[in-house]
Amino acid sequence: MIANVKSKWVDGDLVFYAASGTEIARFDASAETFDISKMAIGGTTVSATAAEINKLSDSGAVVASGTQAALIADLGDSATGAQIATAVNAIIDAVQAFGIVATE
Repeated sequence: MIANVKSKWVDGDLVFYAASGTEIARFDASAETFDISKMAIGGTTVSATAAEINKLSDSGAVVASGTQAALIADLGDSATGAQIATAVNAIIDAVQAFGIVATE
């Protein structure tokens, strides 16, 4: 539950303030962004850089649990060498996008 949070419109943006008057979140209408200054889950402070948050933005479609890599087709039993190479490259791309292995 969020208690004692106040909000108001400031220059077209919806701004949320803590009881102390400190800005804690802002819907920036002109940039179409939501900026959270401080966040905690279960009392544990959460912090991440924009680069960390956006790390997976181009790796696939956004789903409820986060970002998903593109579908890698099931090759079946009669795959050719070229098809296998394509699938292996897709797997490498996916694990690189998630930061599991380094990129070149």
